[in-house]
Amino acid sequence: MIARLACATVLLLAPVTGASAIAVFAGGGFVTAATNECSDAVIFAGLYLSAGYSPANLSGNGPNTDLTFGTLPQLAAPFATHVSVVGAPTPGFTKTKATTVSTTAKVYNARVSINEKPAVTIDTQHLALVVKVKNLSGIIGCDVTLELSLRRAPF
Repeated sequence: MIARLACATVLLLAPVTGASAIAVFAGGGFVTAATNECSDAVIFAGLYLSAGYSPANLSGNGPNTDLTFGTLPQLAAPFATHVSVVGAPTPGFTKTKATTVSTTAKVYNARVSINEKPAVTIDTQHLALVVKVKNLSGIIGCDVTLELSLRRAPF
């Protein structure tokens, strides 16, 4: 499972050249809200995250919107999470499968809301995301809000 998430992250952020170039955004941001249920997973408001984002059907991207975010590996409890939503993201919640890797790997049901500001087009270079995840890391009631600032990768 860890290998699959690592491969997915590498593929998400790997440069592609030519007509089939994919649109990838990279950057980071913060957890701006987290419920008390997240404390066992050491997820709290103010936690910095790095992130990669690949919107559906943009440039050479496939039909899913992919978002990977996680903490720096130097932290006491590092983690990485990958969510994939069929089609373009919406501010409303979408049921999806998510994978979180920390000391173990978990695949679980989550509800995700992704709000792009501005809405992504082929010309978008900078992007802000407000992401809400319910039941992060498979923890019932661990609901978080992330605010991310991303820049289009130069490939």
